[in-house]
Amino acid sequence: GQKDFKGQLTNIKAKNPEGLFCSGYFTEVGPLAKQAKDLGIKATLLGGDGWDSQTIITAGGDGIIGGYFCNHYNDKDTRPQVKTFLEHWAKEYNNTKPGTTMGALGYDAMMVTLDAIKRAKSLDSKAIMEALEDTDKFPAVSGDITLKGMKGTPPKRALVVQVTKDGFVFDAWHARPDDARRGDHRDPRASRRASPRAGRRCWDGQRGRGALGRAPREPFAINNESLSPASAVLLWQFYGREI
Repeated sequence: GQKDFKGQLTNIKAKNPEGLFCSGYFTEVGPLAKQAKDLGIKATLLGGDGWDSQTIITAGGDGIIGGYFCNHYNDKDTRPQVKTFLEHWAKEYNNTKPGTTMGALGYDAMMVTLDAIKRAKSLDSKAIMEALEDTDKFPAVSGDITLKGMKGTPPKRALVVQVTKDGFVFDAWHARPDDARRGDHRDPRASRRASPRAGRRCWDGQRGRGALGRAPREPFAINNESLSPASAVLLWQFYGREI
């Protein structure tokens, strides 16, 4: 992928953005973050699950520290499903942890499949598919999975983590923007969350608005027009508007 972003970043710096959404993988975002830092861009960097590798800290240096991204799970999460998964992984792979979130997603996919096979009326493919589609609140590593009545698109919360020099720090689960506006489906662990402004912390549910309760200072630079649902949640939670 691309490794030189100085041209785009120079144009972005002139707009003095408050946030910079970087939807690429860690192989691209690391160099981008370092170049942004070198150019004096002070915007908070935001991204998606493509950031999920310790390599991004090595490549991005101080430029990536303090950034936030949405992920599927974090090994600091205290839910029993996460603890069990990490114990199984360590036993199988010499006391290590998964290098990226793909390990957890693969584990979840197999566990949901095995659960469906157990519930299926028979072992033919049609019966197993019907059982899969009837999955309701399966307790997975990446959160409860419900396929029943979802037409193949299960609802999912966004896990927000912060990049620090020591790794990825679990922040909180956040509901989708429409859920947050209604004030329902909120996880009790999401009572506080980090603000991109000087480490302030604030409620993001009391006002029924975005996390900061205000519109962002314009302009807001986005380097990819196609946003995943999790990315839209991240932007909405931090900057108080729906994408």
